[in-house]
Order: sequence, then C-alpha cells, then structure tokens
Amino acid sequence: MAEKTIAGAHRHGLDLTIVNLQIVKVDNLLGQYNKKTCEQLLLTVTNSLIKSLRKEDVLSYHGNGYFSALLPMTKVFKAHIVAMRFQTAISKLAFKIDDEILRVKLAIGLSSTEDNDEGIKFADLNSQASQALAISLQRPTHSVFRYDELSAKELKDEKIDSSIASITAKADKKHPPAKIKLLTLDTSAYNSYMNDILQGDFKNIPLQHMAAMIQPMESFLKYAIAQAEPENEKLKVSD
Repeated sequence: MAEKTIAGAHRHGLDLTIVNLQIVKVDNLLGQYNKKTCEQLLLTVTNSLIKSLRKEDVLSYHGNGYFSALLPMTKVFKAHIVAMRFQTAISKLAFKIDDEILRVKLAIGLSSTEDNDEGIKFADLNSQASQALAISLQRPTHSVFRYDELSAKELKDEKIDSSIASITAKADKKHPPAKIKLLTLDTSAYNSYMNDILQGDFKNIPLQHMAAMIQPMESFLKYAIAQAEPENEKLKVSD
C-alpha cells in the first residue's frame, strides 16, 4: 500500500510523509508485565493512535511497540504537528495495574518526500524516518525528530543503541542525510519569518532556518493540543 501511495504522490506532484513511532523502554515494559496486560496496553495505545489519524492515513504495527504511520498529501511541517499530537494523546493514557499507575511515552521520527529528490522509493523514505526515530529514542525528552533537521555529521556521530538496530537501516547512498546546519535566529529574522508563515509565504523561509522556527513553537503547539483534548480517565488493566 505504501509503495502504491508514494507512486501516486510522485505522479500527481503531492507530498507524503512517513512517521515511525516507538514506545520508549518497551523491553522493560514487556519484561515486567504478563502477556495479557501487555496486549491490553498495546491495544489501547493503538486505538489512541488510530483516533488521531485522518481516514486517508494508514497505521501499521510491527511488534515490540513499534508503529508506522503513512500520511498521504502531508507536508513535513504538518506531519510534525500530527506527530506531536500522537505524543500528547499517548502521554495522557494512564494504566492502573493493581495499585500502580503506569504511563508510556512515544519516540517519533519522520521523513517526507518534500525534502527528497523526485522519485524517492518508499524503502529509502522509511529508512530515513527510522534513523530519525533512533535519534529521538536516545534524546532525554524523546522529542519528535525530522530527518531533514539532521546533518550528515550528526547522523554519522550519533551512537545508535544496539537494542533498536532492528528498526534502523542505512539510507540508500543516493539519498544521503541532508547537510543542514541549524542556526539560532535573531529577533528581527524570527519576526520576519513569522510574518511569512502567517501570510502563507512558506517558501521565503530558508531550509536551514526552519528548525529554528519550529523549536520555539513546539511548546505552544503541545499546550494548544492539550487544551483541545480533555484529560482521559485512568484505564484499568488487570495483571
């Protein structure tokens, strides 16, 4: 399905984004609780993710707390917001296991056709999203990471933990990591780019400055998403 969808995206000049998601420290979770409890927890997480998707989106589960979401007709910035929505929804889940309250977190990496050469294959796009996910898993905050925000040096220097090696593949040499240097913007530049965003003139913002624009807005977006979605009740799970 993914290969057909990306082929259609290339044919019609549309963008598509792959989002890879991993429950943080899932090995500890699966080792601590019995099979029935883990199945209930994973099913609840899955259902929560499905509720955050549009009808045209596709979610797949690969085992061991690892998911992928295919977002057709979605540019990278919008996909970043969707990914944050995923994290917020899952962070609100509270599982009551006997006298313990358990919460889980998601690490997320994504990659989009918007930031790649025309005709990129699904396998390469998915590989890029997996590399971004590997970075997210190892950062303390597990913030959403986009492949286009990572420079070649960062990907080369980043030590990928062996426990997640099975979900990270090397990108095809034809599609190397984007060579982007993240810059800190002064107030004047930030205000100018913000005005471009409000007017919809996104192309006026240089690629190397996009991350600097997104970072200060992430906290507000998380706050806005949280305000729009009431706190879920605790979910009872029998162990």
